[in-house]
Amino acid sequence: MIFNLTKNAKQYKPLLRDLFPRIVLQLENNEVIKIRKQFTVLIIALLLICLIGITGAINATSFQLTKEEMINKYHSYHQVAPVPRPTVTVPPSLVELKRPSANQAELIIKKQRPYYYLKTEVDPEPYIEATLAEKRNLWFVSKGSYWYIDWDAERLPFEIVVIHHSEGPSNVTVAEINQGCKESLYARRYASGNNDPYVKGLEPHSGHMINGQESFLPYHYIVYPDGTIKKGLNALTSINGVWYVDQVGWHAGNWEVNCKSLSILLIGDYSNATPPSAQLKAVKKIITGLKFFNPNLEVAPHYQFNSQTNCPGWPFEQWQSKIS
Repeated sequence: MIFNLTKNAKQYKPLLRDLFPRIVLQLENNEVIKIRKQFTVLIIALLLICLIGITGAINATSFQLTKEEMINKYHSYHQVAPVPRPTVTVPPSLVELKRPSANQAELIIKKQRPYYYLKTEVDPEPYIEATLAEKRNLWFVSKGSYWYIDWDAERLPFEIVVIHHSEGPSNVTVAEINQGCKESLYARRYASGNNDPYVKGLEPHSGHMINGQESFLPYHYIVYPDGTIKKGLNALTSINGVWYVDQVGWHAGNWEVNCKSLSILLIGDYSNATPPSAQLKAVKKIITGLKFFNPNLEVAPHYQFNSQTNCPGWPFEQWQSKIS
C-alpha cells in the first residue's frame, strides 16, 4: 500500500509523526513524499502479525486441552503419576426410596425406645382402667402408635441425699448391679397387683435411658473403695427455676423420699466397718457439688427411711461428718 502526499502533504505531517515516529518524513516544496519502501515494510509486518494471530486462534480452538488432559500432561512432564479419579456412587433418587410399612415403623420405634409398648401388641385400656382413677392421666403417656409408663411423673424438688452400701464384693460391676435391680425391684413390681399404677403382667421397663440403653439402676452415683465414681441415673433437672430430681430411683423403700432424693451407693459391706478414706473423699466430693443446687441439703442413711434395713451400716453416724 502506497501513500502519495502532494500539495497538502504538510498537513499530514503531525499525524504521521504521532503514528509512525520512527519514519523520517521529508516534505520539500509540496513534492511527493517518498516513503514507499518504509511504508511497504511496515504494512507487510502488520499483515504477518495478523496472520500469525489468526492461525494461533484457530490452533487453540482446534487443539484445546481438557482440564484432565492438562493435569495429565503436567504430571507426565514432571514425572508424577496422575491420581485416578474417584468413583462416585450415586444414591437412588428419593422417588425410588420406599417408605417403611406400618409394621416396620413400629419395629423402628420399639428399637429406638425399648420401654414403649406398641398399641398393636399391648392394649393400654385394661391397665388404665385398673389404675387409681385420680392417677390415670398421670402415669400413662400415649404417643401415636405406642404408649408407656412415666415413672418420673411424681418427681419433686431435690432435698435429700440417701447413702447406701452394696453389702457385697468390691469388684461387682455396674452391669451386674443393674441386672440384679431389674430382677429384685422392677420384675417384682410388674408382677404385683399394685394399682398405682397397675402394670401387672407387662414387660418390665424403667423408662430410664442411659447412653442409649435402658437402665434399671436405683442409684444416681456408685462409688468404689478406691474412690472411682460411676454415674448412674440422671440426677437433676431444672423446672421453672427449681431443681427437681430428674430420674426417680427406686432405692429408699419410701416412694415420696424416692421422688425428692438422690442416692449414692458405696461398694462394699460396711455393716460394722468404716469405708476407706478414698471412698469417703469421693462421696464428699459428690455431696459438695450437689450443695450448689440445694445449700440446705440433707444427707441421710437408708435405714432412716426403711426400718427393715441397717443400710449403709450402723457405724454410719461415726463417718457421716466425713462426707457432709
